Amino acid sequence: MTALEVIRAARAKIERPECWLGGHPSPSAEDENGIGVSPDSGQACRWCAFGALESLVRYSGEYEAWKAVTAQVDGMLTVWNDTPGRTHWEVLAAFDRAIASLESNA
Repeated sequence: MTALEVIRAARAKIERPECWLGGHPSPSAEDENGIGVSPDSGQACRWCAFGALESLVRYSGEYEAWKAVTAQVDGMLTVWNDTPGRTHWEVLAAFDRAIASLESNA
């Protein structure tokens, strides 16, 4: 997978609001019962921005995806995602900006 493909796939994991974890300290992924699981677990059905990326970067080795997304946020991705009041829309917008930045550099 390319960095662009990783970011698009990670964004797709959290595209629906009920699949995103954020706005408060949370595990990077949860199962359907709200239990924290590894982000790449087949049981995961909700992810924070970090978990969505981690689940794909871990196996692709595509660390440019990390750089592209973290360049769009103020601080560490985990802290930024979990800042109280952070909205789902803001998280998707950061992924969209990362995608646009990679597309413009292609």
